[in-house]
Amino acid sequence: MRFAAYPPLAAWALLIGVAVSIMLLYLLRARPARLAVSSTLLWSKIAATHALRFQRWRWLLSLLLALLIGLSIALALTRPEATHADNDVRRLVLVLDNSPSMAARTTGGATRWEHAVHRAALLMKDAGPAREFLVLDTMGQRSAGQFIGAAAALTVLEALTPTAVGEARMPVLPREPGTLAYLLTDGVADFQAGQVLRDPPVRTQSVFEPADNAAITAFDVRAMPHAPTQHEAFVRVFNASASARRITLVLDGAEFGIRRVLEIGPGESSNQFFDVSAFRGSVLRATAVMDGDAFALDDMAYAVTPTHTRTRVLLVTPGSAELEAALGLLAGVQLTVVAPAAYRESAEFDAYVFDRFTPTQAPAGGALVFASAPASWLSEAMKPVKRPVITRWDETFAFARPIAWDELRVERATLGSLPSGGAAAAVVLGYAREEGALISAKEGSPRAIHAGFALRESNLALQAGFPVFLAAALDWIAASNVPLRREAGAIEVTLREAEVYDRNGRRLDTFATTGGTGFVASASDVFTSRNRQGELQIVTGPRSEALSAINRTTFADDARPQEEDRARTASAWSLQPAWLLGFALFLLLLEWFGYTRRVTV
Repeated sequence: MRFAAYPPLAAWALLIGVAVSIMLLYLLRARPARLAVSSTLLWSKIAATHALRFQRWRWLLSLLLALLIGLSIALALTRPEATHADNDVRRLVLVLDNSPSMAARTTGGATRWEHAVHRAALLMKDAGPAREFLVLDTMGQRSAGQFIGAAAALTVLEALTPTAVGEARMPVLPREPGTLAYLLTDGVADFQAGQVLRDPPVRTQSVFEPADNAAITAFDVRAMPHAPTQHEAFVRVFNASASARRITLVLDGAEFGIRRVLEIGPGESSNQFFDVSAFRGSVLRATAVMDGDAFALDDMAYAVTPTHTRTRVLLVTPGSAELEAALGLLAGVQLTVVAPAAYRESAEFDAYVFDRFTPTQAPAGGALVFASAPASWLSEAMKPVKRPVITRWDETFAFARPIAWDELRVERATLGSLPSGGAAAAVVLGYAREEGALISAKEGSPRAIHAGFALRESNLALQAGFPVFLAAALDWIAASNVPLRREAGAIEVTLREAEVYDRNGRRLDTFATTGGTGFVASASDVFTSRNRQGELQIVTGPRSEALSAINRTTFADDARPQEEDRARTASAWSLQPAWLLGFALFLLLLEWFGYTRRVTV
C-alpha cells in the first residue's frame, strides 16, 4: 500500500489515528441520567420475569460502520495505491519513438503515435503524482531534460510529434537507483528497439498495427539520348502493404495528366516509364493513390523537367578547335562561334562560353569561362601559380563528377578566392601552403562557372569525361530560372534572410547559414524562397524506400495496440477518491437506516 503525496509513515499514522479516535469515542460512556420515580415495583417485576442483557453485537455493528466511514473518507484524502513489482520505483522515464512510421494510421483512425501518447499518459496517471517523470524521444526533439512532475511531463509529451528528418536513436537514459524506463514504439525504426536494457531496466511496449501504404520512392525526368527535346519520366511505386494491392499512379502538371493502374504484390516495387514530351511546364508531380492508404508522407513526389528546346550557346574564343568540336557534338546544343572582337551582348543565347576572354559586364545568360581576366561578376583572383596540385574537390554539382581531377595536369593557372560556402565550389585546388579555387561555381543571376586556366594549357580536353563535363556545365548555367533540385532534409539556398514557403503557402521556419538561408524539408515538395533581391524555387525528391516500409517491425505480425487493457499498461492500480467517497456515503445511509430501525441502538 502506497499513498500518493504522503510519506508512507505519515499516511499510515493518519489512518491509525482515525481508527483509534473512533474507537475511543465509542469507549467513552455517557453518565447515566438520574430519574426520580414514585415506585420501583413495576420495574422489579419486569426484571424478575425478563433477564436483561447487554446486546453487544449492536454496539460492534455501529463501531464497524463508523470505522469504515471514517477510514473511507481518510483514504479518499490520501489516495492509496496498491503496487506489485514496482514499489521501489520512484522515477519513471518515458521514451517515445517518434520516427516517421509512427504517423501511420491504425484501423480505429488514430495513428500509432497517438496510441503511444495515450499509453504514456496512462503510465503517468497510474504512477501517481508523487513520482517524477522524464520524457525523451528517439528523433532528438528532446534529447535531454530533467525529471519533472506529471502535469509538466504531459505538456512535454503533447509537444512531441513524429518527424521524418533525422535518424532514430535510443537516447541516453539515467542510471539512478529506483528508475524505470518504458519504450513505446512500433518496432520499425532500426535503433534496436527490442533490446531490453538492464541498467536501467527498460520495458518495451508495442503500438504496432499492420497498415496499408503505397509510396513513390523514385521519380525523375530525363531527356532521351536519341532526341534531346523528348523527355521520359521514371517512377518507382512501392507497395508496403501486407497484401497485393491495386495502386493508381497519376502524373500531372500544368494542362497535363497521365493515369495508370498497377497491380503490385506485397513488399514489391514497380518501375514505370512515361513519355512526358507533351508537358511544357517545369515541375511535374507523381501521386500514388490507393484505398485505405494509412501513410500520407510518401504518396507524392515532384521532379524538375529539363527544357524542351535546343540550348543556344555562344562560344567566344580567339581559336580553340578542341572546345569548338566538343561543343558542336553535344546533343541539343545550337552553337555559334565568334571572336572576342566580334562579341556583343545579346539576349538571344541561353549560355555563353568564354575562352581566354572576359567581358566587363555579366552576360544575359549563364557563362562558362576559361582563363579569364579579373572581373567583378566572377570570383576575386589570387596570384598566378604554376602546376597547381589538386587537394580536394566537391561533387555537389553534376559537372564536377565526370572528371578524374587527381589526374588533371595544369601548366599555369590563377587560383580564385575560396567561396564562403562549401556548396559553391565545384573543384578546389591547393598550391604550396596556400589554397584557392581552380574551378568554382557561382549561384546568382546569371550563373557562372569559372576555370582559372586555359584549356590548351591543361589535359582537361583529353579526359574521357570532358564532353560530359561540358554538357553538365551548360545544363547548370542555362537553368537559371529552373527550380533547384535537392534531397529532402536540411537545405541551404544562397538568398540571405529569405522567407521559405511550401506549395500550400505555409511559411517554414528558417535559419541563417554562412552561404544564405537554411530550412528543413521533411518530404518531397515544391518550396519557394524569396527575399528583396529575388525568388528561387526548390524541388525536393522522394524519400528512400526505408521510410515507406512501415510494416517491417521487430514485433509479431498480429500485434495490436491494446489501449483498453490497463493491466498491460498500468504500473499500479489505485483506489479513486470518488469510489471511496461513494462508499462512505453508502455506509452513512446504512447507519442511518440501522439507527432509525433501532438495529444499532
